[in-house]
Amino acid sequence: MQKWFPQVSVWIWSLTCMILIFLSNFFSVKAFAESEFWFAAIKVFAIVAFIVLGGLAIAGFLPVKGYHAAPGLANFYRNGWFPNGFSGVFTTMLTVNFAFSGTELIGVTAGEAENPQKAIPSAIKTTLWRLLIFFIGSIAVMSALIPYKVAGVTQSPFVYVLDSIHVPFAANIMNFVVLTAIISAANSGLYASTRMLWSLSNEGTIPAIFKKTNKNGIPVLTLIFSMLGGVFALVSKVRSQLTQFA
Repeated sequence: MQKWFPQVSVWIWSLTCMILIFLSNFFSVKAFAESEFWFAAIKVFAIVAFIVLGGLAIAGFLPVKGYHAAPGLANFYRNGWFPNGFSGVFTTMLTVNFAFSGTELIGVTAGEAENPQKAIPSAIKTTLWRLLIFFIGSIAVMSALIPYKVAGVTQSPFVYVLDSIHVPFAANIMNFVVLTAIISAANSGLYASTRMLWSLSNEGTIPAIFKKTNKNGIPVLTLIFSMLGGVFALVSKVRSQLTQFA
């Protein structure tokens, strides 16, 4: 947000997002599901568009900066496999494993699904295909269009690819997608944390007060308690900035 609104402090945007995800989880499960659907839809649309445009560029239907002909799959084998050794794979796996987190939410939502006997098995089966299409597909496009000597951490590979195929406002588009992805992750994380605490209370592991719900079935106290982590982190960030400039 600093890129678009540099005059507005980061903590204001952080607080706004926190209020947004809190309200999404506060009113009803339906409100959470609806908001998460739209957040996820933006991510899915962006990834699908990225894969389609990247595929067209790989095949030569779209011009690619730095290439006079269709790139094809030359970057996969031009410099051999693992030109810098295999150690980089282990380093990358730390990030990759984190990126695959979230599928456990299928189990967390089972208790509030309208028809869990049908919905949960279906969700589990389609998860594999989604991982193959969205994760493996986007990585394949990036690997085909970004030479390994150019790849780095100073620029998003998504932005690099979109810039190379002359997509206007590529950085702004991906910044917006990343923003919605972060909000989506926080939204689903708050939901999962709330339900896990409720489950612990329901089993008698933590005080019973945390299993109380409102008329919509939302464990409000547990939701507020789960949100405290974000509140403390925000206050700590603001205090550190004030101390730094005091």
